[in-house]
Amino acid sequence: MTDRAATTAASGGSEGSGPWLTRPSTIRGLWWGGGILLVLLTLGDLVIHRHAPVKLAATFGFASWFGFAACAAMVIVAKVLGAVLKRRDDHYEP
Repeated sequence: MTDRAATTAASGGSEGSGPWLTRPSTIRGLWWGGGILLVLLTLGDLVIHRHAPVKLAATFGFASWFGFAACAAMVIVAKVLGAVLKRRDDHYEP
């Protein structure tokens, strides 16, 4: 019996046991589900008529690409703020 099999047998679980969110099959399923949902919602632009306040908002897939751009911008701003506001490890030591 290998060490991994012994540990698994001792814990009373199977190979795929553990917190459900950390299982590779769950992570793969969440990625696929999110991608399918994104495609379906973007294709909804073909059948739903929106009254856009500006012409740019009337383009196909506006909500999808605008949401992605906003999220990417937030990550970049957070990285910059982290670098600017970072302190030394011994900042509070006398």
